[in-house]
Amino acid sequence: MALTFVFTASVGASDNGWEEVDNYGGITIYRKEVPGTPVLAYKGVGVLDAPIGKLLSVSVDSLRKPEWMPRLDAIKLVKQVSPVERIEYIHLKSPWPLKDRDLVYRAIMETDVAARKITLKIASIDEPSCPETDKCVRAHLYSGTFVFTPVENGTKTRMEAEGHTDPRGSIPKWIVNLYQKRIPRQSIEGLMKQVKKPGIVDHPAAAAILAAPQSAS
Repeated sequence: MALTFVFTASVGASDNGWEEVDNYGGITIYRKEVPGTPVLAYKGVGVLDAPIGKLLSVSVDSLRKPEWMPRLDAIKLVKQVSPVERIEYIHLKSPWPLKDRDLVYRAIMETDVAARKITLKIASIDEPSCPETDKCVRAHLYSGTFVFTPVENGTKTRMEAEGHTDPRGSIPKWIVNLYQKRIPRQSIEGLMKQVKKPGIVDHPAAAAILAAPQSAS
């Protein structure tokens, strides 16, 4: 799935604070102002031609993340808290002459069988074993979510990728907002490329979601 990013000057109607700013290649991009923060939140929504099990398997595989997450240079598992919760450290490359960024975050997977969806939630935390260094600026991830819902009898997946991140440092916020608008689309595109690679097996958590009865609505 190859997409070209096109900026649309007009915005769509507000939906719970979200405003549509682009729709191209089946992925709709939204933005939202968040009170008390200097940067916008963005999300991308689309129906992907891949089953939920494979998408979820790639999404939680730390070793694969540098292959599809924008600017991700390296990732380290800091602590596996439980089968559905972990703490990770990531190093993000920045274009010259900006300093690289890094993040420490908690990732949690939530399964909602009744709603037939799986949600991955991530947010920055303070972790003593990963102190800040002079090599990177410590960015702050207010929140990030990936929501997976099977559609069309499980052959496809509706996905929402949402993020609200402040890279901090001296980068003008208008540049940050313009750049981060691209991240949800790039993340979804990257996932699709990974899913099509050989050897991707279904994540076991997807089985309960696929077996759940669909709503009559």
